[in-house]
Amino acid sequence: MFDLISDYVCSFIIARIVGNLLLQLVMALCSLPVMNLIVIFAILVTLFAIAREFKN
Repeated sequence: MFDLISDYVCSFIIARIVGNLLLQLVMALCSLPVMNLIVIFAILVTLFAIAREFKN
């Protein structure tokens, strides 16, 4: 029972950290010109692709 709670708390903390990072990223993106948006989006897509490769 305690393991279940600690797992839940861990995933909640991780989700909050990721959420804060995404929020900061969105705020930063909103203040950038469009060309930079395209470049950053391409970098993010590349990072997600790399992450998926490592998972498999």
